[in-house]
Formats: sequence, structure tokens, C-alpha cells
Amino acid sequence: MNVRKRRNSESGLAILNYYSLTKQQNEYRVNRLTGYLALATQISGFIILLLNYVGLFILDTSKVFFAVGCMLPFSMSSFAITVIAKIEKQWVKYFTLSCVCMTIMILFMFLSMHVVLLLLFPIIVSCLYFDKRLFIFEALETAVAMLIGHILSYSLSIVFDDPFVQSMYHALVFGFVPRFCEYVLTCLAVYLFIQISSKMVKGGYDYAQKAEDLIQSQKNTNYEIVKNLATVSENKSNDIGEHISRVFNYMYVLAYHFGYTADECYDISLAAMLHDVGKLGVDEKILSKPAKLTGEEFEEVKKHAAYGKQLLSNSSNQVLEIAAMIADQHHERWDGQGYHGLKGDEIDRVSCMMSVVDVFDALTSKRCYKDAWPKEQAYAEIVKGRGTQFSPEVVDKFVEHFDEISEIYEANRDII
Repeated sequence: MNVRKRRNSESGLAILNYYSLTKQQNEYRVNRLTGYLALATQISGFIILLLNYVGLFILDTSKVFFAVGCMLPFSMSSFAITVIAKIEKQWVKYFTLSCVCMTIMILFMFLSMHVVLLLLFPIIVSCLYFDKRLFIFEALETAVAMLIGHILSYSLSIVFDDPFVQSMYHALVFGFVPRFCEYVLTCLAVYLFIQISSKMVKGGYDYAQKAEDLIQSQKNTNYEIVKNLATVSENKSNDIGEHISRVFNYMYVLAYHFGYTADECYDISLAAMLHDVGKLGVDEKILSKPAKLTGEEFEEVKKHAAYGKQLLSNSSNQVLEIAAMIADQHHERWDGQGYHGLKGDEIDRVSCMMSVVDVFDALTSKRCYKDAWPKEQAYAEIVKGRGTQFSPEVVDKFVEHFDEISEIYEANRDII
């Protein structure tokens, strides 16, 4: 698998799905809010019952108890599904809003005008979903609940001072009709709010998508520029340019499993491609020599680390800053026997990662002075160098996720 392609694919899917994912996450949050609203309504019923028992209310206790009992299955079902079980299905929003609507309707039957404003709660909550179909569903459901509530309030209401519960005629004509007209106007206002908000959210998504496209285009350009520059340095020593791509992919695997973010993994992997850019300052004859280097020649080759750091330094670009550090430190050894004598934690972790990746790819690649090693032999060499040449934690991570490293190796085997 090409990790760069995987990363780009993940990035593309992230922005393309951002709007829908955000809507889903919002939906789950509102579901839980609705569940808590149902619980609060039920608790208010218990409070009314308690206050009636202690004499602060003069209501028919048996009817209050009956009302609270009727509310219980609806309110607790909504709370259990959204808050306790945390079920995240499309039907949940319809179910839980219906439960809240039923709970409030039952409360209205008995307390009538004292809880009439609660009838607006389901429709107000429904607008938080930014779903026009749900809004229409809930508007119609609440309207039916209002009608049923007003009809039953005539026989069930226990509030003695409600002027509308004098007869069925009064309950409908002076209770339901004016409240229904007010409700329709409220629904129109809420619907307008949904329309405006949806357009704003959609506009934000379109803007974010264009910005992501621009960022991705810039990243692709940066990748090609870095790869071409790195390939020039590799070709100078007669190494195959695909070494650069493999280094990118290997580094991404290690960085990802060390817990770096996707953007950090990309920057680290991109910077790693420039680890040998300092070879541009080394004599090509030495780099391509098909025999063992003399001591003097090896000292000349070692200068490529300093050349690379010098070439990539003095930049505020984050990728180049990482690249300069990698170029300077990627030949350091954990035991302090490297180019500059850095030891242990004095070496940056990213450079330690680069050291393992560079050696593994060099061993498994054909060079002018050697044949390619089998991946198993190269793997054993990396493990052998744990705690001496290589960082123990990097080797452990390399071993733990060698299946992914091996997958990249096999995918590029024909060009190694």
C-alpha cells in the first residue's frame, strides 16, 4: 500500500465527509439533549406530585399520580435510548421526539394552560437537527398532540382556575384554535430559521472544501518539488529514486504509530525524503564508487550530513526545519558512535526513526557496491542493532508494525 496515497485519501475523505459527519455528531448530541429533556419533564411531574402530597398544591392526588405514571414509559424510553444505551440510529431522533411530545401532551391534559408553553419544546428542539423532514414531522405530530390534549383536558384537567376547561366547546374554540394559530406562526418562524441556518452551514462547508482542495493541491506540489530535489541527490550516487518514495511510506508508518497527527506524519515523511540532500555537495565519483571507500573518502561522504543541514536551515518552513534536523542527525547512533557523537536522547526521535528506515531500505536495495538483502535478513539486522546503533523504542515500534513495513516493501519489490 502506498501510504502517501492512503494519507491523501484519508484527507480527501475527511473534508468530503466533514459536513455529513458533523451533522451526524450534532444529531447524536441533540438526541441526548432530547433524552435529558424527557427526563426533566418526568422529574417535573414527580415534583408536582411531591408538592401535592405536602399540601402546597390542592390537586386530585390520584389523577396526578396517574398522569406521572402515564408519562413514565415515554420519558424513560427516550432517556434510556439516547443517554444510557447511546443508540446512534436514524430512527432515534423521530422516536425520542415523539416520546417527548407524548410526555408533554399527557402533562398538558392534566395541568392545561399552566404547561401550554411546553408544547413548543419538541418543535424548537427539532430545529436543532437542521432536518426539514424531521421538522415537518414534528410540527404535524405536535399539532395533533395539541388537539388531543385540548380535547382530553376537558375531562382530565385538575387545574380549577383554567378558564378554557369549562366545556368541550370552550376547550377547542377558546383554547385550541388561538393556540394553534400562534403555533403555526411559531412554526413558520422556526422553519425560516432552519432555512437560513442550513444555507449558512452549507456555505461554510463549500468554503471549507475549496480551502481543503487548495491545501491538498499545495501539498501535492510540495511533495513533487521535494521528491524531485531528493531524487537528484540520490541519482548522484546512482541510487534509485524510488528509495525516496519508500522512505516516505516507511516513515509515515512509524510516525503514525508513534501517535503523531496526520498532518505531522505527512510533514515528517516529506522532510525525511530530503535526508540525503547534502550529497549534492559530495564528489559524485566517491558516491558512485563500486568498492570500499578509503578513510579519506569516507570522511568526505560524512560531510553530506552537515551539507544537508546547511542547505535546509534558515527557513521558517516547518517541513524544512524537520528536514534540516533529519539531514544532520540521521547517521547518529544510539551508543554515540555516529557522525557527530550524539548519544541516546540527545538524538531527536524523528532522526532515530530515519536512521532505522534508511538502514532498512539501504539493506533491502541493490547498490553499486552490493546486492539487495532479503527483508528478513534486514529485519534481523535492525533488531540486532537495538540499543547500540538504533533507538530501542523505534526498533520496538518497527518490529511491532513490521507487517505494514513489509507490505510497502513487497509493493515496491520489483523496483528495489
